[in-house]
Formats: sequence, structure tokens, C-alpha cells
Amino acid sequence: MSFIKIEDIGGMLRIEMQSTILGMKPKMFHVCAYYIDGVLVDTGFKKVDRQLKSIFRDMPLHTIINTHNHEDHFGGNYLLTKTYNVKAYAHKDALQRIANPPRDYPVSNGISWGLPKPSLVSEMPEVIESDNLTFKAIETFGHSPGHISIYIPEKEWIIGGDIFITKRPRFLRATESVSGSIESLEKLIALKPNKFFCATGKVLENPVEELQKKIDNFSDWREKVLALHQKGVNSEEIRDRIFGKETNFAYMSRGIFSKMNFVKNILKEEKK
Repeated sequence: MSFIKIEDIGGMLRIEMQSTILGMKPKMFHVCAYYIDGVLVDTGFKKVDRQLKSIFRDMPLHTIINTHNHEDHFGGNYLLTKTYNVKAYAHKDALQRIANPPRDYPVSNGISWGLPKPSLVSEMPEVIESDNLTFKAIETFGHSPGHISIYIPEKEWIIGGDIFITKRPRFLRATESVSGSIESLEKLIALKPNKFFCATGKVLENPVEELQKKIDNFSDWREKVLALHQKGVNSEEIRDRIFGKETNFAYMSRGIFSKMNFVKNILKEEKK
């Protein structure tokens, strides 16, 4: 079972999408899209695409922007673009995976998000203009290659996709970059936003402070990992000392999400 909940947050429409399992609502099967002035940023996961389509029967929709190419962010692309003849955009490095989504992704299956249909998506220009607002693409590649955040200068708002999520993540994706996240968050701080909309549904009212806390945590962890590595401590021991022992989630995801990914990524990027 899956459902959609809509809430107006000061002119921004938050579209919350949740997939349930045996009546439970796992956080990892929850995501939010955002809509304002005819523009929809992200389209959620496949299992709610028909519910999402029904929202726009009576609302204008002329543009879709995908912050990145993970299945819970473009699952509604196919049905929305086909039904309403709208154009979808994403970063150039995200296009191929949206057009040809993998069929064996361990989390994106019938139990969770559903498998999205391939959809046509164009390269995101630097700026998209709607009737009243400007949507600027800011490359924020730390969460994944081809990830963008959307800055609306008239509002001083940022729609951040998955670049933030939380200031103290318990796991790192295998494709995430610690240094990339730090660099990307610094870019967003430089814009001095007064509101930040996360794909988790969280709205940061003091975004500069919150984004800086994540930078500080990542910087601190990187410093500790490198210090232990220089002392000859092996990777497993570094992980256990700084992040704690691995949980079952790492094994269930086949290593896509794990604490060890922090250590691997920091050491890999240090060699570059």
C-alpha cells in the first residue's frame, strides 16, 4: 500500500509519498516532491504515480525537474510527461539512468518503490523561468553523480533533493562522496537561503546553520579516519571506532548503504 499527502507550506506545495509494508511506514520508503508555480521538483516513486497524476488534473504543470536519478525521485516521470505533455529535466550525468532505469536494484522492487518506466528527460539548463519564479540549477554531486539542488532567488529558497537528509547520517551510499558533499553544501551556504526543502519532507528554517553542522560532522569524521589510517589501523577497526559496527541493513542492501562506505570513500578520495 502507498499513499500521498499534500501540504501547503507558505506557497510551496509539499507532496509527501509513503510506501508501507505490513502496515509499517519505513522512513526509507518515504520521499517528498515539491511543486510551485507550475514546476514539479522530483516525481517520487512508481507505486504512487497514478495518485500523483490525479493531483495535476486541476493544477497547471508545465515543467518537471529531477534532482537526481534514484528511483524514488523520478518514478512518476513517465506517466506525468505522457499524460500532461510536459518536459522533464535533469543534470546531464543523470539522464542515462532515468532513460534506462536498472531492473535489478535491490531496494527498488515491488515491496518498496516499484520499478520506474524509462522516460525521456532533457539536460537541465542553468536556469528555467516559470510565470513568476526562476529555478536555478546548482550542482550538488555529493549524494550521487548528476545531483542538483534548485535555488529560487525570488524566495531565497532551496529545494535540495537528497544532499542534506540529516546532519549526522548513519550510513553512506557506495556512490556518495564525502568531499563532494562538503563542497556542495558550501555552495548552498554561500547562497544564504532562508529556507531549505529536503526530500525527506523536513524544512530547514535556519538552513545555513544546519548545513554547516553537516559539513562539520563530515570534516571531523574525515580527519579521524585519516589520522587512524596513518597510524596503521585497518579499515574495519577504523569503522568500528568512529561509526560503530555494521548493522544488518548493510548486508540487506548488499553494501549499497553501509558505515564502511564512509571509510572507503574518505581513503579513496585522499589518494586522488
